[in-house]
Amino acid sequence: MTIFRFAAMARDFHPARAVVRPARRTAFPVIVLVLSFLLIPAVPGCNKGEQTSGKGKYAKPGEKSSGSSRPELEVRAGVDKAIATTGDKITYTVEVDYKKGLKVTIPEVGAEIAGLRVVDSETPKQKDLGDRILEKRIYYLRADLVGSYVLPQVEVKYREKSGAKEKSATTSKIFIEVKSVLPKDGSAKDIRDIKPISRPDYGMSPYLWIGGGLVALVLMAAIALGIGLKRRKSKENIMPLPHEAAYSALEKLRRMNLDDPKEIRLFYFELSGILRAYIEARFGLNATDLTSQEILARIKYYPGLGNEERVLLRSFLLGTDEVKFAGKMPSEKDIEENYEEALQVIQRTTVEQVAEETNDDSSRSAA
Repeated sequence: MTIFRFAAMARDFHPARAVVRPARRTAFPVIVLVLSFLLIPAVPGCNKGEQTSGKGKYAKPGEKSSGSSRPELEVRAGVDKAIATTGDKITYTVEVDYKKGLKVTIPEVGAEIAGLRVVDSETPKQKDLGDRILEKRIYYLRADLVGSYVLPQVEVKYREKSGAKEKSATTSKIFIEVKSVLPKDGSAKDIRDIKPISRPDYGMSPYLWIGGGLVALVLMAAIALGIGLKRRKSKENIMPLPHEAAYSALEKLRRMNLDDPKEIRLFYFELSGILRAYIEARFGLNATDLTSQEILARIKYYPGLGNEERVLLRSFLLGTDEVKFAGKMPSEKDIEENYEEALQVIQRTTVEQVAEETNDDSSRSAA
């Protein structure tokens, strides 16, 4: 109080008359203000930067459990960037942290992602956290078009033992915004204006004209010779039809050694790529850049595909996706069935087959 009283006396001092006025009561509001700032950090619920979900405090991914407050199973999903540009690679990670002894079923997410291309995926080895296990599924996505995309919810089902009631845990949807790398106003900073038109200088010597003419003649003769050779070669090597190229690739694929699990997964990538390339060449659909769901959504509008062919194609695409992205290990019977499905789709949709069926239908209608 002495300091505030001294300050008030100094403020009210006038050099003409040295009269000390009584100090005003201004110290009390200042003290209340100072005490309020000192007491704010002690108020419960003011800590920021820590977010929890559900009841109790959950451990971070990779931490060992710290007590019974953690649930039996936690599932998390996230991306390395929520805002990207066209061409960027987006890493989408799904983590399942669960107690040992649980029977856990993690769904295949790659086939459910719409709009974004799954360029690659990996399934890291399980991580032992003591009394818990951490599993991951990593997908590498790429967006070719500007817009907003939604990654679906991931529902993981689990049960304590066989015969027990099945439970589930679900993540939230993830929203991704893909923006263009070009300026919004349509301008481009790296484009420069062209130089002004200038008159050419024709003051060249006759020798340069003669030399230039000879060089032009030689170039024309070389071009003509190259065109003739190219036409002759094209006649000799006629491009095979889409189904012929697919049959040849499938025949080479049969020679792979399928004793190694890595070779089996590579076999399925090659098998899927052969059929996708055939669909692209046969129907003009860029199947090599689309997901299985996008292919199935668009292929039904193409002529030359009946209901049986669509059922075969759907079974093939979903079956190969389980091995490519979900880590499923197929049996010998599964491998034979998927290979046969690819053959059936190609055989039923070749140009000759479709033309023959069309002629048969026409003759029956005429009769």
